[in-house]
Amino acid sequence: MGYILGKVEGTGEQWHGHVTAVTVAPSYRRQRLAEKLMDLLEDITIKVHNAYFVDLFVRASNTAAITMYEKFGYSVYRRVLEYYSDSEDALGKLFLRVCFILIIFIWRRSALLFAFVYISHISLFAP
Repeated sequence: MGYILGKVEGTGEQWHGHVTAVTVAPSYRRQRLAEKLMDLLEDITIKVHNAYFVDLFVRASNTAAITMYEKFGYSVYRRVLEYYSDSEDALGKLFLRVCFILIIFIWRRSALLFAFVYISHISLFAP
């Protein structure tokens, strides 16, 4: 059917989950299995490991995957030039902790943009 492989990494505010791979067999696609696998990894990352966000990389030419990840709430936060062995670029995608964003949004609307930029900044410039 399919599988997901991920990890948690980083330190401090850079502590996050990373999706290494998610795959669903062609005959099982369009049944929301990838979404369920991603939800499971996100839940474990946030609830068990108390991470701040989840990220992943996707080929810049893989429009189907990019669209799917955007439906799951991910957004592009950086482009990594020549990431793949064939020199294709990768898009770094980021999923923020929803509870963190909602608390800030309700508490102070102008802080939402600050929180997004702040967390993205950590990811962009992490060693």
